[in-house]
Amino acid sequence: LYYDFRMNIKEFIQSIDSFNTDGQAFNLVELDIDHENKLIYLSEPYDNFMQNIINQKKYNFYATTPALILCQKQLIQHVVLSQENFIHILLIWIKFWKEEVCFALLYLDDQNWYDVLPFDSQAAMEKFVADHTKIEHVEK
Repeated sequence: LYYDFRMNIKEFIQSIDSFNTDGQAFNLVELDIDHENKLIYLSEPYDNFMQNIINQKKYNFYATTPALILCQKQLIQHVVLSQENFIHILLIWIKFWKEEVCFALLYLDDQNWYDVLPFDSQAAMEKFVADHTKIEHVEK
C-alpha cells in the first residue's frame, strides 16, 4: 500500500468512512470497504486483473461489478481484515517509519490479526520467521 507521507495519517483514517463502495485505488493495491460489516478488502488494482480477462462475457461482468462484490464472491484474490486492524496497521507502520526502523515484518497471527514487528537487522527478522514457522514433514 503506497502512502503519501505528506498527508496526515489521522486525516486518512478519518476519511475511511467516507470512501464509497467503488473502492479507492492506490499505487499497488485496491482498497474496498464493506461499511456495514466494517471490513477492509485489499486486492490487486482493478485495471491489472481486468487486462488479463479475454472472455468478453466475463470481461463485461467484471467491468460492471464493483471490486468489493468480486472480493466477497471470491472472484478475485484479496486479503480481508477488520477496519480496526487496518487502522492499527497504518498507525504502527507510520510509527516505525518515523523511528526509521530498518526492517519490519507484517504477519498474521493465529487470531487472524495482522500486526507489524520491528527488527534491527534482516538476520534477526529471518530468525524470527524461522523460529515461528511451522514446517510439516511429509514422509515418502
